[in-house]
Amino acid sequence: MLGGAVLYVAKSVEDKWLWRGGEYDKLTGLRAGFDFSFFKSQLGTPTVTRVYRGYQESAFRGRGYWVQTISRGGAVQLYAVTSCEKAFHPTFRLLGGDLPIELNRSHLADIAPPGEIIAFDYFVGVTAPTLFYEGLYGGFGGYYKTFAWGWNSVCGGVDEEMAMPNAAARNSGLTSDLTPSLEEVRKDAPVNTYVETAPATFPGPGGSLALDTDKRPNLHLLRGFYVGPSWVLLQAPG
Repeated sequence: MLGGAVLYVAKSVEDKWLWRGGEYDKLTGLRAGFDFSFFKSQLGTPTVTRVYRGYQESAFRGRGYWVQTISRGGAVQLYAVTSCEKAFHPTFRLLGGDLPIELNRSHLADIAPPGEIIAFDYFVGVTAPTLFYEGLYGGFGGYYKTFAWGWNSVCGGVDEEMAMPNAAARNSGLTSDLTPSLEEVRKDAPVNTYVETAPATFPGPGGSLALDTDKRPNLHLLRGFYVGPSWVLLQAPG
């Protein structure tokens, strides 16, 4: 009887506290460029799948988080994790660097790889989610991947105290050219989403990421899909 009680307590502790470590290892062990079949072996059956112009978007519901993949020909072109639970803090590191991106603890202003050109794309959605993303192209040291991180509003809407950009203004460019009002957005916005692409795959219209202010960086779209889980994905039965 005592042994059964001990096992019950141990299982309760694991269910409440220790499960996160295993989930963190699982998420940080996945990479864009891997076979989609490997993602399914780790995450299970997708909650919902959509196909558009030869690209497949899939969403996996985790315990307090969502994973989005966009794949083509069986290979994952984009991998995104959004943590909707405040106590869920997986930590990702850009390939080729040691700078941590800890979901639901880091803020946009905290993540500034030295010597890197950081693009920003603060998209204010109406029927789509509001997405405040920043990112960079990894080049040789990052295996020619594009990395992005930021805040996705799908988890719980917009905090009334959080600074918001003017929806009618130009809200994309380089972080070195941020206006004072957008600097406030950057300080306030928590990072709940991590994104990476397969090598030589770029977000944005037509698949290209512009890293200059004349072409407006676009980090919130890839091949017709919003980057990160959308309300359509979150409303799927599961």
